[in-house]
Amino acid sequence: MTDPELPKRLSLALGDPVAPYGAKERVQRALAGRLATASERHARRRIWLVAFAAAAIGVFFGLRFAPSARGGPTKGSLLSLRAARAVLRPDTELVIVRDDARGTSLRLVVGTVLLHVQKGTGRSFEVVAGSTHVAVVGTVFGVARGADGNTAVEVVEGVVKVTDPNGEHRLVAGERGIFRIQRPRRL
Repeated sequence: MTDPELPKRLSLALGDPVAPYGAKERVQRALAGRLATASERHARRRIWLVAFAAAAIGVFFGLRFAPSARGGPTKGSLLSLRAARAVLRPDTELVIVRDDARGTSLRLVVGTVLLHVQKGTGRSFEVVAGSTHVAVVGTVFGVARGADGNTAVEVVEGVVKVTDPNGEHRLVAGERGIFRIQRPRRL
């Protein structure tokens, strides 16, 4: 990265015929060494600058397009589990309690989720929405839980077993059940 005009400039600058023996070459080597070191420093600075710019752009886009940590998904989401697929409506908060070889357990805090559970896997699958438990083995169904705590279950295909404080209920394809939370009665 040295300038090809450098030897000519040095000859003009050090053109004194009474210069000590080898001074010209020593100055040329010293200047070439300093120029090489300076270009290495500039190259390192450029690399650090590019790396910093790339990190800043990555952080900016990561924060801009990352899902919001508060309030759950904003546009609806598709969730893929071991033996099921779930479509979450906007503003749904769903917690995966367990999804392993034994089965899947989900907790619906609020919102609506439509689930398609694979048939014949032999694994348990349950959705807990407050005090309502929905257990299935291969079906398509939806569970909605309102802010008031009431839960609605609608079966599109197959059969589900719903357990709540009022007992156990069996819903088949085409049926819908609304399960209200029990409030303490006043005396």
